[in-house]
Amino acid sequence: GAKTLIGVDVSPEMLEQARLRLSGVLRTELRLGEVEHLPMKDQEIHTAVMSMVLHHIPQPRRPISEIFRVIKNGGNVVITDFEKHENEKIREIIGGEWLGFSQEIIQTWLTDEGFNDITIESFDVNYGLTINIFTANKH
Repeated sequence: GAKTLIGVDVSPEMLEQARLRLSGVLRTELRLGEVEHLPMKDQEIHTAVMSMVLHHIPQPRRPISEIFRVIKNGGNVVITDFEKHENEKIREIIGGEWLGFSQEIIQTWLTDEGFNDITIESFDVNYGLTINIFTANKH
């Protein structure tokens, strides 16, 4: 069947930018909402992607719990964020509540919520930072 891409953001301005970029792209839906309280029904989606969001969230474990709620059994999650670092300049540039996260803490949060088959890939980026990509399944 046809798949629908659902985008969620807390900022109406960001949703408007997304709407302009996605103009003419079929089966897209944009929803105003917070990652701590996703505007989705239980088990509504097959795959969730949360890219470079957690370091902006005061309670970063909550979105992982919400993602577990909205993903169907057999679904997947992909989360990217910075490896824990000490570079305060990055916070000045992009903002955020956290200077990244250790692989262990995000793996623990995913496991504690009930995700399985967790894989982690790491990529070195500018300013001596590393980005981790976590994938996991909900059985």
